[in-house]
Amino acid sequence: MNNKMMKRSPDGKILITFISLTEDTTTITYEENLEFLTFMDFYVSKLAGARELKSWSVKNPGKTLLDKMTASDIAYAILVYENGIDVWMERFKKKQMNTQQQSQAVQSATLKYHHPVGTKLKAYHDGWTQVGRDYYYSLLKTIQRIKGNTELWDVMKDNWRTYLNKNKRGSFVHVAASMGGHNGEEMEEEEILDEEDTNQSHIIHLPNDDE
Repeated sequence: MNNKMMKRSPDGKILITFISLTEDTTTITYEENLEFLTFMDFYVSKLAGARELKSWSVKNPGKTLLDKMTASDIAYAILVYENGIDVWMERFKKKQMNTQQQSQAVQSATLKYHHPVGTKLKAYHDGWTQVGRDYYYSLLKTIQRIKGNTELWDVMKDNWRTYLNKNKRGSFVHVAASMGGHNGEEMEEEEILDEEDTNQSHIIHLPNDDE
C-alpha cells in the first residue's frame, strides 16, 4: 500500500484544494500545491510508465510532468483512487493479520464507482457505474478549466520543479528523467531504473484487479 495516502473529505473526495481552484486564481503556493504534486508523482505518473516518461522528456527538454499528463489522465487517476481506496485499505489491513484473524475478518468495503467483480455486464461495458462516469466527466471539465488557466498552470509547473529538488529519491518520475528539473539537468544514467523494478506498492490497480 502506498505510504502517500491522500487526505479525504467526509464524502471520500481527494485534492479538494486543487479541484476548488477558481478561474480568478492566478497563483498558488508550494505548500498549497504539495498535495496535488504528490498525487501527480505517486499516482498520475504511473499511467504513463518509466520508459515513456524518459523518452518523452528527452524529446521535450525543459517540459515537466504537468505538460505530459493530460486532464483526462488526472481525472481518471482521481476516479480510480477514490473508487478503490476503501477496498485497497481493507485488503492491506487483512494482509497484516494472522491466519486466524484473516479467517474471521469481514469484507465490507466496496468499490465506489464500479460494479462489483462478478457482476454480469452488457457486452462491451467496462463496469463503471453511471455515477462514476458522470463524476469522471465532471472532474475532466474542472481540470481542463484549471489547466487552461495558463498563468496559474505555469506557477504550478514551477512548484513541480521545486518538488523535484526537494524530493531527490527513487521515485520513477525522478529516475526516468529530470521531467522539467531546474536548468534542464538530467539524472545520471545509472540512476534510471527499469520500469519492472519500480516499487510495486505505488501501482494504481484497476477497479477489478484482485492482485
